[in-house]
Amino acid sequence: MSDRLSCREELQTKFQLQNPQDSLHLHYIFEQRATGSYLLLKITHKVLLKWRELKNAIADASYIDLLHLSSVHSPFSIKPGTQRVEECLRTVVTKVYGQGKGLRGTSRVIFLNKEKSVQVYHDELEHGNSVIKNRLEKCEEEKKDLKGEIQELEIRCGELLQELESAEYRMQDLENESEKAVQENKQLSEYLDFLEDVMICTNCSEKLKNHGRPIHEVSKRQGNRKIKEVKTNAAKALWFLESFGLTLDSVKVTDKDGKITDLDYGTDDRCSKASFHNLSQEGQDTVSSLLYIMDNFCVGDAAYHEVSMIVDDAPRSYLIKQCRSDLNKIFHISKTPGKHAGAQMSFKEELRTQIKKKRENGDLGKQQVKISGDGAKMSRIANFIVISFACCPMERT
Repeated sequence: MSDRLSCREELQTKFQLQNPQDSLHLHYIFEQRATGSYLLLKITHKVLLKWRELKNAIADASYIDLLHLSSVHSPFSIKPGTQRVEECLRTVVTKVYGQGKGLRGTSRVIFLNKEKSVQVYHDELEHGNSVIKNRLEKCEEEKKDLKGEIQELEIRCGELLQELESAEYRMQDLENESEKAVQENKQLSEYLDFLEDVMICTNCSEKLKNHGRPIHEVSKRQGNRKIKEVKTNAAKALWFLESFGLTLDSVKVTDKDGKITDLDYGTDDRCSKASFHNLSQEGQDTVSSLLYIMDNFCVGDAAYHEVSMIVDDAPRSYLIKQCRSDLNKIFHISKTPGKHAGAQMSFKEELRTQIKKKRENGDLGKQQVKISGDGAKMSRIANFIVISFACCPMERT
């Protein structure tokens, strides 16, 4: 059998002694105390051994303190610092511990239920009224201290509540400012993309820049080739003249040596013979087919130029360039905003062009613009959308 106390004994009775109202020994003790002799305490071996365990675990605890914990409902209390009682309890505990060594089974159970007597004299006891008074005074002091702490905590809680409310208001203001800043940044980003796509000329590219020597430093043959390149690039850079109703006729340039060169865009006989528009319909179809193949298989102008120099019957590379230039003049295509590659067309400009054509054909009535769209899922990550519009005469009701 174990000499450890049960949970019920530890939590409910705290190793209490025998109830004085039910004990004949304590009743006899009270009679002795009334005559002024001494008080006889009878404590079981089980409680004494438990005191020893607690004493070893808590070095600052005394046996008198353990006795008070075990007799909280008793109408008496031993005065603190009574050395005789402390030494007597220590001696009894040591003796019981020595006697209980080696005992097992039923002998151990009988031994734990036995009792030891301890004498406590009248002058070593405190009366119940004084004990209650001392405990009451101590409780009042603790109550006063707790009230002070509660007041301090209430004041601190009020301060923390105000700080929390101000922090919440500040956080709400910061969130509103953050949302406003994000919205402004988004609008500015969209506006920058618009400026980049609309106001920056797509023909103002680094590809138009001369990466070789200047014209006045090269030979006549290379100079003529560079003059043609300048003429072509100048026409590309001035693509917007047609939107003003103007036609590019000529451009005069001067090199560092002071030589003036006239870039004539007029239609003379020499140029008309070498023009794409001067070819027959079959020749134009051939050049258009070659341009389609070059664009479809990403064949550059330099590669085709080498092929045209080898194959005699192949159309010249400048005819391919003229065909491409004519096709590019039909639509003004700019790069789509964002990181992804693509091209975009202006709906407003295209609508204006279609209405202009209708007016030229004599259709001066009101037009109804019908916009339609269709899409398809081409792959797991690729979707295509086709948007078209049509101009129809307004039906009269």
